[in-house]
Amino acid sequence: MRFAISHSIFRLTFLQTLIFLAAVAVFALMAYVSFEKFMITQVRHEINEDLHNLMEHAERFPVVSQITSIAHRLAVKPDDAIYGFHDGREVFGNLVEWPVGQPDPEGWIEFSGGEGTHINLARIMPLRNGYKLLVGRKLSRYVALRGRLARYLLGVFGAAALIAAFLGMASSRLVMGRVRGMNRVFDRLASGDLQARADKDQGIRELTVLAGYINTALERNARLVDSMRQLSDRIAHELRRPLGVLVKTIEKTDTAQASSRGQNVLVAKAQVAEIIEMFDALLNVAEMEVGVGGNLEMIDLADCIDHAVELYGPMALDKNITLEKDIQPVEIFGVFPLLVQLCANIIENALKYSPENTTVRVTLRSDNVQAIFSVEDQGGGVDPDLLPHISDRFTRAQDQKKIKGHGLGLALVKAIATRHGGNIEILNVRQGLLVNVIFSLANKT
Repeated sequence: MRFAISHSIFRLTFLQTLIFLAAVAVFALMAYVSFEKFMITQVRHEINEDLHNLMEHAERFPVVSQITSIAHRLAVKPDDAIYGFHDGREVFGNLVEWPVGQPDPEGWIEFSGGEGTHINLARIMPLRNGYKLLVGRKLSRYVALRGRLARYLLGVFGAAALIAAFLGMASSRLVMGRVRGMNRVFDRLASGDLQARADKDQGIRELTVLAGYINTALERNARLVDSMRQLSDRIAHELRRPLGVLVKTIEKTDTAQASSRGQNVLVAKAQVAEIIEMFDALLNVAEMEVGVGGNLEMIDLADCIDHAVELYGPMALDKNITLEKDIQPVEIFGVFPLLVQLCANIIENALKYSPENTTVRVTLRSDNVQAIFSVEDQGGGVDPDLLPHISDRFTRAQDQKKIKGHGLGLALVKAIATRHGGNIEILNVRQGLLVNVIFSLANKT
């Protein structure tokens, strides 16, 4: 796996280097071609200007004067100038011989020098009486400039290749160093060190962001593992009592008389049902924490509260508890059965821990930012030291352990609220406990 990552980074660096060198090569080629075009254009311009002056002279003066003019130009023009005058028999000027070949329609022709060591460019124009006039330039000077430019561009390309190779190797080593650092983090994780974390500053923005995501995932994984360990310990603790009672009941059934065996079987069934109920509650909490449980849709939270109040109305009557309700329609994105369960769990807790002849108030209020579902009872509240942990799994107050339950109700409420992007707030008030569930309305459309 590590070899594959190294090989991939090397290939990526090599590809980037090739792209850079290709860009430099294209630039150099364009510069070379542009220079060559500019050079030829300049030469042609000089030839045309010189030829134009000689043509004007040829139209006004006789042939002898034309030959004299060419001789004069040869004396004052640079060494690369070429002049020729052909009267059909002889060639005058600095041409060794008249060029062989057919000029193009405009009279342009390329030909080699006398010794074939350089290329000449010239233009031939016909005169009256069958005479011909040639004006040209030796291209040796321009060819030398072109050669120097080519060598310069090759040098630039070579330097660019060295720089690209150096930067590529440096960046590859930098990236591989960071990747190896992350690999070491995962090696530590594989060996059981759940506190291993990647360096926050990787020196490269993208890798720094990636390290942040990795650390967030590792921290969440560490919390889940720690939670799982605590949960295992709590399950073992909570199961000790019902399993112990179940074992004793089974032992009594083995030695009991036939008349009492039926009662022992009922007690055993009740203990098994209690264990199953606890595991069902744990399963519900776990499903909420991993996001299982239906698709979100627009629903009226007031309808969920009405269902829960209707469900626990008989329980309130049995304890002579007044169940007050003050709610208003509030639409949020949610899963209807889960929100009904959330409301039901909070109302059930309030009724369960409230004494007779008291009041439980259920309210729902909202603004443009959030909706708050509140349940307030008169059950005496919770120990302040226990309050921050009251929504954790299996957490119950000492004075409430005589009331049937597993301490999972508020844990499920918290998980459902989190599933819907909300959070819970639990406060001691003057006469009892206040539970607020706060839902954000930011995503409401």
